[in-house]
Amino acid sequence: AIDILKNVLQAPRYDLANLRASLKDTVAVPVDFGALTTNAGWRAVDLVADIPDLGTGVDVAQWQFRKRVRIAAGGIQQLELDWEVLSRAGTSGADLRLLREGRQIPFLLERTALSRSREVPLKPADDPKRPTVSRWQITLPHASLPLTRLTFTTPAPFFKRDVRLYEDRPDDRGSPMRIQLSSTVWVRNPGKAAAPLPLDLTLAPVTDTLILEIENGDNPPLELRHPEAWCPVIRAVFKSPAEAETWLYYGNRKVGRPQYDLELAAPRILAAEKGKASLGAEERLKAGGWGDGSGWGGKAGWLFWTALGIVVAGLIFVLARLLPKPQSGGNT
Repeated sequence: AIDILKNVLQAPRYDLANLRASLKDTVAVPVDFGALTTNAGWRAVDLVADIPDLGTGVDVAQWQFRKRVRIAAGGIQQLELDWEVLSRAGTSGADLRLLREGRQIPFLLERTALSRSREVPLKPADDPKRPTVSRWQITLPHASLPLTRLTFTTPAPFFKRDVRLYEDRPDDRGSPMRIQLSSTVWVRNPGKAAAPLPLDLTLAPVTDTLILEIENGDNPPLELRHPEAWCPVIRAVFKSPAEAETWLYYGNRKVGRPQYDLELAAPRILAAEKGKASLGAEERLKAGGWGDGSGWGGKAGWLFWTALGIVVAGLIFVLARLLPKPQSGGNT
């Protein structure tokens, strides 16, 4: 923020400080402040006046989704990406593009230390063959969310449990493959105040269905309440005039991260006063492909192998009809 500090006055330095020792016995006279007034000579300094709000054009034919960006007032905008965008854009956000009039709007992707939570459905899914294990199914609002944590509450006064979280991801052939996303030990000692039970994820999920398992041993199962999923707050920061027709495009895993000169002015932009832009409803621009990794999840695998099986069965049937039939009976 060095560029910003150049526009801010430094603390004053007076020679009076050298007289500190001789003034220590001087009687101070109290002074009252008058009414607050504005400084008629003050002029606001636009720290981002030289920053352009439009860049080069881009062909968005390969992007699958877009959302309208609503902008109320001109200037530096702060646009928080919702969970739908986070799930489709990938963890890197490389395919995010802001467009107006067919041209890119340079932006900074701000990864904050904040997180937002959303309560998610939780239903029992116990396995009768494992009576000492409590098992739950968690359904997320979207697949491929960059989740960082799950939290739960329980009324149990004290306990110690081994906890595991995993999902069944489809492999290259569409078969489920178990992937562990987190493991921990939940402990609550007697007399301790109740607090949410955290489960930090070491891997982000790919599907929208998670399985939570708790080893109970010879203890009664825990009653879990208020399951919440947590995602990081990620924002796009950019400059725009008011009420401009602006779109956010995403859903193209084959494209690389954009490179904008705007990054050189990041301290000024992030320190400037920002308006809050918001996102509209999602629009699908094209059907998902077989290998783009967005929208299909595990469907691409089993659809491919099902279609291949049908083709092979058809070929076998045709070949069987073309082969000559065996002669029946002996010589006459």
